[in-house]
Parts: sequence; C-alpha cells; structure tokens
Amino acid sequence: MKQIKSLSDKRLIIECTVNSKPAYFLIDTGASVALIAEDKVLKGRRFPGTIVGAGGEMNDVYYCNTFANFEGKDISQFLIADISGVRSSIKRETGLEILGIISLPQMKFVGIQIDANDNLIILE
Repeated sequence: MKQIKSLSDKRLIIECTVNSKPAYFLIDTGASVALIAEDKVLKGRRFPGTIVGAGGEMNDVYYCNTFANFEGKDISQFLIADISGVRSSIKRETGLEILGIISLPQMKFVGIQIDANDNLIILE
C-alpha cells in the first residue's frame, strides 16, 4: 500500500496526468459519477440522461474517452460537463484549479481509499 498526502488540507485533491500533462482532481466520496471539465477535453457522444448533484441538474453532458493516470493506475469513465462553478469554488478554497472530480465508484475500481482524518489517499 502507498500513502499519498492530499495537495490541500481543506479538500482531498490529487495530481494525475491527462494526455501526459499534470492535472488536479478532487476526490469526492459522495459523487456517484465522475466529471471532467468540458472546456479541457474532447466531447464524445451525448449522455442520454440528467446528472443531479449539489450544484443542481446538468443536461448538457457527454461521454468522455479520456483517462486520468494516478500513480500508474488509469482512472476512466468520466462524463464531460460544465463544472466551472465547482472548479471556481475549489480554487477559491484551496488555490488549486481542478480538472475534474473522481467519484466513489472509480475509487473502488482502481483501489483508492482515503483517510479523511489525515488527508491521506491510500493506494492498494
């Protein structure tokens, strides 16, 4: 197991690579779908449903074939959406601009656990 300290003491944020470039992602254990910023990746076909979250409903959502690599583990299955409000909020709070949000199902799939008390991300 490997332990990695979050890049922020206020939120769980990790650095991944996307298309060989560094990018920050928020780890959100309450999220059931993973999202990536619409202005940063190529859109796939339109997602047929509506995404509902703390920021309200999102209808203009697309599938994404982009992977985020974290410590040698490929994280996939992102949906592309306008998450500019969340990105702005996280930047104000932490000083870091995130590219996307990693959800609980993705965490389980690639073997990411968290220790919220110590802001640690644990890789199996």
